[in-house]
Amino acid sequence: MTNQETIDKLLEMGPTTMADAFRAQAAHCTYDIKYHLVWITKYRKPVITGKIAIRTRELIRIICQSNEVEILAGHVGNDHIHLLVSVPPHLSASKLVQYIKGNTSRIILRKHVATSSVIGT
Repeated sequence: MTNQETIDKLLEMGPTTMADAFRAQAAHCTYDIKYHLVWITKYRKPVITGKIAIRTRELIRIICQSNEVEILAGHVGNDHIHLLVSVPPHLSASKLVQYIKGNTSRIILRKHVATSSVIGT
């Protein structure tokens, strides 16, 4: 199905049904919570490159999957990371960022010791 066919189908559904198509459901609620998260490296140093960027992307996917978070869009730049995520209501934005940044930082710095001296940690 092409993008235009998808748009046409959603427009035929009408506003109420179209809004429901993008919502998730839990046992007793319907929700549609999205966060656009952006964070940068210390001093915006370009250290998220090569194997580190690939490993960071993998770790973010694993952490989001384990917390029932759906990644709608994302970009790993050399000095920043963008994520657009859809989260369940029991998970706050601050907890999600804590899980992602804490786990990825700890694992990356443990494996790539040279990176810690570059960014000054």
